[in-house]
Amino acid sequence: MSETPDIAVVGSITAVDPAEWDAVFPGDPERWAYLNAVEKARLEGFELFYVTVRREGRLVAAAPGFLTAYEIDTTVQGPARIITRAVARALPFLMRLKLACLGSPVTETAALGVHPDCAGEAQALVAALFGGLAQMARARGVRLTAVKDIPRNAETTTSAAMTAGLNPMSSLPTAVLDLTGIASDEAYWSTLSKATRKDMRRKLRDAGDVTAERVRDLAPHAADVDALYAATRARADMQFEVLDWHYFQRVLEALGEDAVVFLYRSGGAVIAFNLLVRRGGVLVDKYFCTDGRGPEHNLYFVSWFNNVRFALESGVTRLVAGQGVYEPKLRLGCSLEPTAIWFRHGLAPVNAVLALLSRHLGVEETDPTLKERPQKVRGEQPGTRPQTESGLKAAA
Repeated sequence: MSETPDIAVVGSITAVDPAEWDAVFPGDPERWAYLNAVEKARLEGFELFYVTVRREGRLVAAAPGFLTAYEIDTTVQGPARIITRAVARALPFLMRLKLACLGSPVTETAALGVHPDCAGEAQALVAALFGGLAQMARARGVRLTAVKDIPRNAETTTSAAMTAGLNPMSSLPTAVLDLTGIASDEAYWSTLSKATRKDMRRKLRDAGDVTAERVRDLAPHAADVDALYAATRARADMQFEVLDWHYFQRVLEALGEDAVVFLYRSGGAVIAFNLLVRRGGVLVDKYFCTDGRGPEHNLYFVSWFNNVRFALESGVTRLVAGQGVYEPKLRLGCSLEPTAIWFRHGLAPVNAVLALLSRHLGVEETDPTLKERPQKVRGEQPGTRPQTESGLKAAA
């Protein structure tokens, strides 16, 4: 890099010009407006911050971040959970630690942005973001730092993490449906196996009188949205953010036509809602919340085909279906893009223990599901996780 960058940590994204921020994250649906809506939601248990890197006053790299109390075995599944619970009882200080992390509790992967004009300096700029994180953590007395869900194919970020001495742990892969070259519902259906097509037609036929309605104003449906969110969160294996209808309304208002909420009704009653955000050719399925009638109406599959139809009508070529609920997503044509958490503890002995534990507590090492069937995976063979609700996108 031609000169020493100016690294800063700010407590609100409003301290950064929206156009500057979005220029560092070209094409990302979870842009400044979305992160601002997240900030306004005041997520319980999370303190948000933002690392910026400037050169001659110009923003050249940025990343959101958060402070929280982190359960080390958050993503552990299966029999390993028994072991980690025993360790937590014996050594609670080791299993629940204060964490300073780059990324966001409510974005799909780690959002580490580098301005396209500075692509040749990307690794140095990502390293500067790591430096800002470490500086903030020291100032707050936090010894555990991490970067959340780095895609395995993000070579620059991975190299910077290795150079910084961070330890890797496999995390939840992200399911993505590639719609490139698919121009219609019929063309999408033709990509599915004969058995899947037959099963999906039956599920949609058996869904009953379910209807989908796109809405812009959630105030008239506030009680329904809150009840559906609470019911879905109560069923989730992993619980993070606590939200209410105001959050979803803020996202709609902040992103305009690039935020979409569908309400699903049966017999006139609202039984599910789905929030999606988009930018250019990318559509991200953020939250799908239902009451107990989801399986009865095959709501997961009703919403899936509604989202595919909306994506195709909107010119979307990449539908990000998120983490968790992998079995139906694979059947419906998704690929899995593996991710990793990179972390380091400031105390060498604790860092060594956590590095050892991470080899056994990652998703790939603890998740028993989907290992018996072939997987469509981009980059490398990832681990998977049970068909539970992750980020409240449930197989309803």
